[in-house]
Amino acid sequence: MNLESAINTIIPLNAWARCDYEEALDMAYAQSAVYAMKERVIIEALKQGHCKLRIVEVERLCKVCKGTGMYERHDPWDDDSYYEYEDCRCCRATGKVTLRFAETTILTAKFHTPRPKAAFLGPIGLDWDKAEETDWSPEQPARILKRTELIGLLNQAERAIFGETLLLHWHDGWHGRNVFEYSLNLGYYDNCFVCGREHALTPFATFGTDIYRPGLEWQQAICGDCEYRAERWPRQWPANLNANWDRGRWITEYPKWAMSCPLPELAHSWDVTEWLARRGIVIGRIPPA
Repeated sequence: MNLESAINTIIPLNAWARCDYEEALDMAYAQSAVYAMKERVIIEALKQGHCKLRIVEVERLCKVCKGTGMYERHDPWDDDSYYEYEDCRCCRATGKVTLRFAETTILTAKFHTPRPKAAFLGPIGLDWDKAEETDWSPEQPARILKRTELIGLLNQAERAIFGETLLLHWHDGWHGRNVFEYSLNLGYYDNCFVCGREHALTPFATFGTDIYRPGLEWQQAICGDCEYRAERWPRQWPANLNANWDRGRWITEYPKWAMSCPLPELAHSWDVTEWLARRGIVIGRIPPA
C-alpha cells in the first residue's frame, strides 16, 4: 500500500463521508466504502509503525434529552399533546455524555474513530478507561465535492490501497454484502435523448426516471411524446448483448424505453471506466456474474 497517496485521498473523502444524503450526490452507499478504506489505511500504518494511537474523550450535551436530563415520552397514536417525563437513561439524568474516540495520527492526517466503530482495532487491546483530554470536537463540517471530484478521489484511493491489478467483487443485488458493491451515480439529465430538447417536455422531468446499468445509475428525463419512439430504439448495453427472448439479470422492463437510453458522456470518462474495470465491468461486454 502506498501510505502517503492513500492518506492524501482519504482525508477529503473522510470529510465528504459526513455529508447528508443530498450533498452526497445520491452516493450514500459509497460512504461505507470510504470508512472501510480508512480502516485499512489505519491498520497498515500501525503495521508500518507510522501511526500514533491514543484514546481521547469529549463531553457533550446528551442528544436524547437535549441536555435537560429528562426524557419526553409520548404516544402520538393515543394523544399527541400528552407527554410523560422520566430520567434520561442515556446520560443518567445528567444532561451530558462522555464520548470516547480512538485518535490515530498518520503523517499529516488525524482521524477519530468512535468507540462503537473501533472494533477493527480490537486486536491491539485498547484501554478505553485511559482517555486523555483533547481540544478536538466531533461533528466537524463535511466537505462537499463535485461529482467528477468524488469519482476521481474514489479511484485514487482504491488505486493506492488495493494496487493496480486487484479486482474488487461487484454484484448487482442488495447493498450490504460488500461495501464496495455500490454504484456510481452519474447525476440527473433533463435533456431528451430522443428529440434532443435541452429540457424534456414532460411533467415528470423534474424527477426523471432512474436508469440502471452494471455499476452505474443516473436519472434521465424524456419528452412525453418521445417515449413511444424510444421504445422502438435499439437496446443499449448490456441488453443488446442478449437475445430478444433472454431478459438477462441486467435487463430492466420498466419503463420500456429505459434500456434504449444511451450512457451519459460521463460514463465514458477515464475515472468511471477505470472504476468499472477494477470490478471487472467493461462497457460493451457482458458483466461478470
